[in-house]
Amino acid sequence: MLKFNNLKSRLTTILGLLVILIIILIGTTNYISVRRALLKDIRQKQLPSFVEASQSTLQSILERAIETSYQLANDPAINQWFASGEESSALKQLATQRLDQLIGDEYFNSFAINIKTGHHWTNGGKSINTISTKNASDQWFYNHLKSNSTFALNFDYDVNLRQTFLFVNITMGKKDNPLGIAGVGLKPDKMVEELTKKKITKNSLLWLIDGNGKILLSQDTAQINKNISEFLTDTQTSTILGNDNGVIENQDYKGSKFEVAYTNVGQTGYSMVVIAPTGELVALLTPIRNNTFIFSIIFLIITLLIVQKLSSSIANPLTDLTKVALGFSKGDLSIDIKDDLTHRSDEIGRLADAFNTMKNQIIGVVSKVKTSAELISNGSTELNKSALSLSESAMEQASSTEGVSAS
Repeated sequence: MLKFNNLKSRLTTILGLLVILIIILIGTTNYISVRRALLKDIRQKQLPSFVEASQSTLQSILERAIETSYQLANDPAINQWFASGEESSALKQLATQRLDQLIGDEYFNSFAINIKTGHHWTNGGKSINTISTKNASDQWFYNHLKSNSTFALNFDYDVNLRQTFLFVNITMGKKDNPLGIAGVGLKPDKMVEELTKKKITKNSLLWLIDGNGKILLSQDTAQINKNISEFLTDTQTSTILGNDNGVIENQDYKGSKFEVAYTNVGQTGYSMVVIAPTGELVALLTPIRNNTFIFSIIFLIITLLIVQKLSSSIANPLTDLTKVALGFSKGDLSIDIKDDLTHRSDEIGRLADAFNTMKNQIIGVVSKVKTSAELISNGSTELNKSALSLSESAMEQASSTEGVSAS
């Protein structure tokens, strides 16, 4: 337990500690409340809005590519040329012109592959190769036709070029009697650029994944073609793959807390996933926390000055009155009580008045005692004189008696 030599130190210390405690409690409570409200807003509004905006650009690019590929796959000239076994030179000219028309700012490649001849036609009116069931690199073609899917998106990441190429594959003809596959190849630079520049925080990640969780596009190229299960838990992976959109809160990722948001990219079958550090998302709180600390220090200093002033206004008068009481105890009644104490209207002022009254009463009592002492002293003198007179008379009487006796 703290021991204090005087009341001033006690008041200053206790009130100062109380103020510090109050400031800490208020600051901590406000910080927690603001952080909780900010996280709620981020999870319910900002993250979903960001991931939705991120996927909207890619969705627009992909949906335009799909629509263009459908037009190419349903082009009458190309279909008739493939159905005829590529025998008509007139149809070939129309078909290759159609392939060339699609090359522009968005697409670096257009293609059509004939299932009968195996020829892989591309823009420029040339056949770049002939596909075969024996070639492992051509298995995507036969797997797509066997799947009975109308369209598919094929992401191909070139390790050497460090680029992801996207091809839209559309089945030509009927599903039960296909003529081949046609589509376009998207310029990867635009998509990768759009993906890379979208960062909600400095160390956040943005993924485009397929329905199995395979990462097709990522700001970190080392993660491409890997499955999200290598980076997330099984529960997180199943949640992302099993739902259209949502936010997974306060998740562990590489030893830190992260927020995970995801949403479908239109009807493409792909999903956009963003992983953002929780600490960076609430970085807005850093200046708030710093400002709160600065204002708390200023408030503490002002409060301590007020406490110091208040304790002085209480302790100093009591110190003066204590000195007066000590003087009275030593018999010194000449000490005057300061006017600023007796003129106060509070308890200290009344105490000073009481001391002043006590002083006057003591002075009156002392005066009366002194007067009584003087009277007693004068009476004693008179008694002494009377005693001496009686003594002298007795001595004279004795002498007279002796004279009578002698006679």
